[in-house]
Amino acid sequence: MATIIEMPKLSDTMTTGKIISWLKKEGDAIESGEAIAEVETDKATMELEVFEDGVLLKILAEKDSDAPIGAALAILGEEGEDITGLMEQAKSQTGEASVAEKQEEKEKVEEAPSTAAEAAGAAAAAPKQPPSSPAAKEEDGRIRISPVAQRIAAEKNVEIRLIQGSGPGGRIVKRDVEEFLEKGGVKPGAAPAPAAAP
Repeated sequence: MATIIEMPKLSDTMTTGKIISWLKKEGDAIESGEAIAEVETDKATMELEVFEDGVLLKILAEKDSDAPIGAALAILGEEGEDITGLMEQAKSQTGEASVAEKQEEKEKVEEAPSTAAEAAGAAAAAPKQPPSSPAAKEEDGRIRISPVAQRIAAEKNVEIRLIQGSGPGGRIVKRDVEEFLEKGGVKPGAAPAPAAAP
């Protein structure tokens, strides 16, 4: 009875094999254990052996072609045997193998961008942290102040809402805080402090 010879898994990491050459041709008698082709894997070139006697009725994979594991490579049987049914099976088998291979590649390609997209999505979903220094007097009541001015105001216990900013867009700058301190402006209950050294 005719059988399909499939691409075997010749190494642990192998997914496809390349037919380097056919050692037998159609019509040749084959003995069990005999090599019929040379296959290049991801690691080495190895011989493809068959494990039953018969005649090489049909070669399905061309020389220099890549075939995934499980793809039909050839049909072995008795001379003159009808292999029409096996030919159809081999075609669908090769089709299924290539579809599975393409799907695997597609998943690998999609995996990387989706991971990046997930990271971007997580960043977008995370609540935005307010800036460490309040940003300038805006309509929502927040105060625009430079980091240096904010630090001095914090050290000197200054109520920044009482300071009139002279920077761009009403931004409170270091000079404004120092002038406010020179005029003795501090929080209620706190002793006036001398201006910070520039």
